[in-house]
Amino acid sequence: MNFAPGGGAVLSAPLFGCADGGEIMNFYTLLDGYEPYKQLKKDIDTGKTPVSVCGVVESAKAQLIAALCSGRSTLCVVYSDFEARALYDELCFYTDRAYLFCEKEYVFHNIDTRAHMTDFDRLAALDRIGGGGVFVASVGACMSYTLPKDKLAAGTHTVKIGDKLDADDFCAKLTEAG
Repeated sequence: MNFAPGGGAVLSAPLFGCADGGEIMNFYTLLDGYEPYKQLKKDIDTGKTPVSVCGVVESAKAQLIAALCSGRSTLCVVYSDFEARALYDELCFYTDRAYLFCEKEYVFHNIDTRAHMTDFDRLAALDRIGGGGVFVASVGACMSYTLPKDKLAAGTHTVKIGDKLDADDFCAKLTEAG
């Protein structure tokens, strides 16, 4: 466990400890001695992808994915957005580099109460693709129209603490972005 500058603790890999002071187990290395897992990891490491794994109990899928995908960019495709959300929620226990890419919401009429969280989740996932992590998406999300990489980069504006902005210029950029 590492301590973050703000005083909080950051867990670098999920660990399981015993109350009686017994041995601590790292969830990423739990399966290292299991031969089918070793073969699967070897195939992924040598670029024999994509892979499809069947027969894994529901509660172990996220652990297996997190262990296999540690340190690399991975796309996990599931059947529905409901399954994608559930897998994403479980992956968040094992890694802080899990991202959800939802299906695009189509709204055919004007409503003021529409939440834009799905749009923000999609853009956040697209923005982080090059930086590694586990990206979870449904088949429908993978097939939906996505903003091209160059347009996303052109519409991205980073503002850091201490930066000085020209209010009119920044408002014009935000207006141009939509």
